[in-house]
Amino acid sequence: MSRVAYIRSLLIGIGVVLLGAASFGFAKWREASRNGGQKFAEPFRIAGNFYYVGANDVAAFLIATPQGHILLDGGYPGTPRTRGVRSTS
Repeated sequence: MSRVAYIRSLLIGIGVVLLGAASFGFAKWREASRNGGQKFAEPFRIAGNFYYVGANDVAAFLIATPQGHILLDGGYPGTPRTRGVRSTS
């Protein structure tokens, strides 16, 4: 095999690998962009009546009081809906 043919084969191989990686990366990017890159995270109590109710990468907090609940930073339009937090008191 001549040197030119070897380099051509090598460049084609590298191109195929890069094209495969780019298509895999695009699929992952597309999946993440459908929901703003955020996934649901299970709510949990931090302390007393203070709860974490955000997504996996967007913090949102809930203060539960007898007079009503206060949501601090509800996230973005693509943030998954928070599920109810049940008070144990």
